[in-house]
Amino acid sequence: RLAAAREELGLPEGVTAPSLAVGGLAGVQAAGAARGGGCASSDLSAHANGQIPEEALCALRTAPGHRLRGDAAAAFDAMSRAYEQVFGTPLCVTDSYRPLADQIRLRATKPGLAAVPGTSRHGLGRAVDLCGGVEDFGTPQHEWVVQRAPLFGWFHPSWAGRGGSKPEPWHFEFAETATGAGAAPAVP
Repeated sequence: RLAAAREELGLPEGVTAPSLAVGGLAGVQAAGAARGGGCASSDLSAHANGQIPEEALCALRTAPGHRLRGDAAAAFDAMSRAYEQVFGTPLCVTDSYRPLADQIRLRATKPGLAAVPGTSRHGLGRAVDLCGGVEDFGTPQHEWVVQRAPLFGWFHPSWAGRGGSKPEPWHFEFAETATGAGAAPAVP
């Protein structure tokens, strides 16, 4: 069954898509926990949006210089490795975790694009902005990510879609897991 799903979705052999496995995102959580180094926790509820200590976040192995919460980082890296098998390069990231000071600066310089400071999913370590072709609607890269991101616990919010209220082809969010607080929010 897994092999048939992998073939239907165009995933190369050897790539693990956590939500295809029994238990859904449990595999992602386990992968995050296996990273160690203090970044494995996905429960960052003790920290306000944009005020998560660096040591509580996980570095993206496929996008140096970028960080997310543990489960999101593990899932992103799995998706990025699958993307690399198809396009020859890992996913290109322009933005990931966004500290509150950066949220304030972006809101001042790009008020039409940036969320109200303290409400961005970037500030929770649960959002990325992508490049390398993914930032444009209709490209093979964008279509691949939109179609396959849910296999890895990621999604393109409806507000960011082509007909959405704030079209942002580059913006993707990590879905809450069974231990999380709920459904996907409606802010970038």
